[in-house]
Amino acid sequence: MAESTIDQAGLEAARLLLERMGISPLDLVAGAAARPVAPTFADYVPVVAASISAGLLRAYGTYWNRVVERWGERRIDEVSASDIRRLIVDIKANRVQRRNGRGGRSGRSTRSRRCGACIGGPRRTGS
Repeated sequence: MAESTIDQAGLEAARLLLERMGISPLDLVAGAAARPVAPTFADYVPVVAASISAGLLRAYGTYWNRVVERWGERRIDEVSASDIRRLIVDIKANRVQRRNGRGGRSGRSTRSRRCGACIGGPRRTGS
């Protein structure tokens, strides 16, 4: 039999805390209440889109549309990290190349390169 690593004082403290919270040890054994079913992307994305500003919608709307196209009927808790990575790779592979594009680098990184002070280097002056 394995030796218990729980000390008696810790166990008593846990019992006292549960008692003050109105929870019995049997409540813990019985299990937590069932969580509500997560919404699908098709149901949830429009709710989020309706709650944000027009500027944010312009920035993220096309990506959310692609998520709904790809995973519309899936629940939001069903998508794995590898599914998201695969979607990113697909989006990058099928993106439209524009003349003024930065190849996936944002305007912020461009400004940071221009302003050395932003990254700890010497500040460029307007001379």
